[in-house]
Amino acid sequence: MLRLLVVACCASLLSACGPRLFVKNRPAKGQRPRVAVLPFADYPGQAGTGELAREAFSTEILAVEAYQVIDRASFQKLLDEHRLSATGAIDPSKAVEVGKLLGADAVVVGAVTEYKKRNLLMFPPARVGISARMIDAKTGVVDWSAQKSVGGPKRWLTWVIWPVGAVATAFSPSAADQVVRATRSICRGLRHELAAAPQ
Repeated sequence: MLRLLVVACCASLLSACGPRLFVKNRPAKGQRPRVAVLPFADYPGQAGTGELAREAFSTEILAVEAYQVIDRASFQKLLDEHRLSATGAIDPSKAVEVGKLLGADAVVVGAVTEYKKRNLLMFPPARVGISARMIDAKTGVVDWSAQKSVGGPKRWLTWVIWPVGAVATAFSPSAADQVVRATRSICRGLRHELAAAPQ
């Protein structure tokens, strides 16, 4: 039994690992670029998941002191006029164009790459994947990109530690909760990465 608990703890720690984050360009010392978070692409067959991710990201990126975040309300009309809010999918060239119209130094675009709702009667629990990247509005260059998946435990582990796994599954976070966890992890990793970087 002790061995099973150790395995479960290790799996929990692994799932808590930070996002895959690649930072190419950092803000210059003393500068705080103006950033707009644009619509995220929905997960196929799950309408509204991109908007859920965008809302979460817009909130969590406020904790990244290196950036000034443009309030969504100030540019929502522009997005509606360009019909960008409906699909959620924005290609890099359009993102740069919108960024310039907004007076933003950079824009964040992204997608929900995985969205599996939890099942309260059977396994597995909810699992969500988020990808995001920041694009310089002047050059079109990607300043950073990130990916994060949250959820679990893995199906086999849940069965191994049953009935503890069954109880954990029944009370595990919903897919919407996992979207927030994923975006928070990305923004937290970004904040630490930029704070630790030499200026």
